Amino acid sequence: SMLYKQMISYFSTMPLYTYNITFSTMPLYTYNITPLADYTKDFNVDKQLKNYEKVLKIFHHFNMAKELQNVVSNTIRDGLYVGWMNGDDENGMFLMPLDVQYCRIYGKTQEGEWITYFDASFFDKSNNKDFIEGINNDATGVWDQVFIDGYNQYKSGGRDYQFFRLPPENTLTLIASTDDEFYVPLPYFLPLFKSLLNLLDTESLVVAKEKLQNYKLILNKIPLLNSENVDDFAISLELANYFDALIKEILPDLVGYGTVPYQDDSQVIDFEKSTSSTDTDNLNKAMNNLFANAGINRLIISSGDSSNANGIKYSNANDLGKMSVYLRRIESWLNYWIKNHITDGIHLEIFDQTQYNREEYISRMKDASSFGIGKMDYMCALGNTPYIAYNKLRFEALALNINQYAIPFNSSYTQSSGDINGRPTIPEEDLSSEGQATRNSGKNEDKGNK
Repeated sequence: SMLYKQMISYFSTMPLYTYNITFSTMPLYTYNITPLADYTKDFNVDKQLKNYEKVLKIFHHFNMAKELQNVVSNTIRDGLYVGWMNGDDENGMFLMPLDVQYCRIYGKTQEGEWITYFDASFFDKSNNKDFIEGINNDATGVWDQVFIDGYNQYKSGGRDYQFFRLPPENTLTLIASTDDEFYVPLPYFLPLFKSLLNLLDTESLVVAKEKLQNYKLILNKIPLLNSENVDDFAISLELANYFDALIKEILPDLVGYGTVPYQDDSQVIDFEKSTSSTDTDNLNKAMNNLFANAGINRLIISSGDSSNANGIKYSNANDLGKMSVYLRRIESWLNYWIKNHITDGIHLEIFDQTQYNREEYISRMKDASSFGIGKMDYMCALGNTPYIAYNKLRFEALALNINQYAIPFNSSYTQSSGDINGRPTIPEEDLSSEGQATRNSGKNEDKGNK
């Protein structure tokens, strides 16, 4: 069903997957990455900066939006997503989805990440053994050594070793359910299947009735002689069939033709209009029932009879609440991966920024950055990856020295309504040599009142 596909697409493409990366105190898919230092301990700035730049570069090549859209859509559709983090630091990382029919969840780590096992018999199906042996001794595309070792142990040890453990720090496991009922993960929209089938049946019935009303049926009489003999036709059967064939050749496809001996006269039968307002009402009722059960605004996916802006706005906010559950789980695992593969103390944050609140979110980040808070968050919300934003800032400041030449326009943030003019004074230690000379000369003193 196209509606079912659009529902899945709606949720998976709603976030922009923007993000940021920061330092952390803890050992439209927009995001940011931030180093947050534990200042109760010794803090090696150079080391942390090196690790931070490494993480920025890795996730710049990771293509967050592409990967996470695939993760979310598969999770909603199948009820479970299991992906293996593949690639390397230089050429980029990506998530390789595994066939969830061969995956089982057995518990969680202390950090709350799923522990997943993989069925080694997967490699005995079809040509799947090529994934661990390669093709004609070509190792290109061969899966990680974890899968090779797991399969070899299964072949040597038997069914007791059919399932082997996938390292949680390299395996993203996401379930559609909001709770921990992971034994049999079910598709997110499974409860809608009955409503969806009812809608499809109603649509088929309406289409069939609409098609029927386009048909005509012509019944032609074979004349009988006025005699007492049975079946005493005025013309021969051969002659009747001959003229029937001539007539049928010139009739359009939607007109049927038949010859009968018991009609008084030739007759044209029209099929009256079959669809009615009742049929339309039933179709709309089935459609509305589907969206009501899904908790989605019909106007967004299909079409509706209302364009209430506030209703759509709050409906989108409600849907973002559902999506936020997945974003937080993915965010948690990505930070788990960073901690185990690169360093502790780096935090990746996926923004709750969607196609529908994009401008509002950017405005919030702009207001915050105007006060000197979260400049990287603002640049990432605009669509930059943290790596691009970081390099823009460094290049403009260090190479172009753009802060010296590009002076911000006067605004409420740089002007004051009191006796103190302009923005707050820059500390002496932050002034350039040209700025220090300007201050010493007094050129800018009381400049706003001149």
